Amino acid sequence: SDMGTAEMAERWGPDFFGTGVYPPSSLYALLNVFFVVSSSPLARLSTIYYFLLDLDETHRLDGSQRRPLASEFCAHFAVRPEVRRTVKGLWHLDRDNFEPAICSLSLAGKPLFPWIRSAVLTTLLFKDQFASALHYLNSAAELPSPVELDDLKLHIAVLLANGRVDDAFWHRRRHRGNELFDHFVDECLKRNLADRMLQLPYNLDEEARLVHHLQASCHPLALRILLSYFLTRSRYAEAVQLNACINATSAEIGQVDDALARNALLVAYQRILPESQLKIVVSQQEREKMPKNEQVCPKPLSVVVLPAGDDQRVWSKSAFLTAVADKIDEAHSAPFLLSPAPASTPAKPRWAGLCPRSFFVSKVSRVSGRLLLSSVHRFRRVQSRVRRWVFQ
Repeated sequence: SDMGTAEMAERWGPDFFGTGVYPPSSLYALLNVFFVVSSSPLARLSTIYYFLLDLDETHRLDGSQRRPLASEFCAHFAVRPEVRRTVKGLWHLDRDNFEPAICSLSLAGKPLFPWIRSAVLTTLLFKDQFASALHYLNSAAELPSPVELDDLKLHIAVLLANGRVDDAFWHRRRHRGNELFDHFVDECLKRNLADRMLQLPYNLDEEARLVHHLQASCHPLALRILLSYFLTRSRYAEAVQLNACINATSAEIGQVDDALARNALLVAYQRILPESQLKIVVSQQEREKMPKNEQVCPKPLSVVVLPAGDDQRVWSKSAFLTAVADKIDEAHSAPFLLSPAPASTPAKPRWAGLCPRSFFVSKVSRVSGRLLLSSVHRFRRVQSRVRRWVFQ
């Protein structure tokens, strides 16, 4: 956005007999940079200075004795030293002059634009200049806060390109994230640093993420690296299971020699295993070889399911006994079994005690009430015993 790329490409496009990219087709197209509203004044001066450096180099190669225009331009427009060093460093970098490029960019200090640092590191990695990239990474200013994910990935890529696996690991741990961890693992696989990657001190979350990423990776050696990781971390049961999966895949592809080598390695590990771990491995192998039959869900022996009439309701024995107990409670709480309260007893007439029939009826009702009440108590005791028998 500081360079005004879109508008500058339009002013250098076919309407001005150009291609839309550097270099401009004419001096008039070059001066159109000053009319690009979306670019900053610093970007305009940098573009002119870059063009003059190209012009001076052309004159030098031609053997002409013209005075350097780039230095006169900087003196006339009072271009700051850090701007001159940055543009000259980028100019050397475009011509694969890596040592003067890194020297100029390192002396420039903080990059003029945010994209310069990532562009320089990406170019150096693409040109296989890993040492120069590490030198620029160490000499450049600190990353701005907040740190972008692409800058962190580029930082890790530069460290791993120079074989500094430990520094890359601890730099990744300071900035947690699954995507950054996956990028670290992929770069280690790309740089053939898997043997050193497996020796790092992972915590539980990182170890689970490493196993998951290697299982889902498209790298041809990912599963074999995971097998080595299981063996180095004494996870022999998981190693045997993973080896069986790799053998099935290798048999389909036709890699018989690779399968024989891995099987021989596992046999050698099993010879030195302790007896307890060897039993776990052998028992797991036997369970995997057993046929997996579907088992019917067992039915409790204390439940007898019977159809209940035409409505096809299902009753269990415990539900039936609970219904009987509820009926007993209902009979016990009936009004004719409860003795009337003294306060609510109506006053008896004087001649009530003289009637032999009323006396006989009251005696019979009391006796029958006591018999029924005792039977209810007996049923309640039976109910409690049945409930204890059912729920034991």
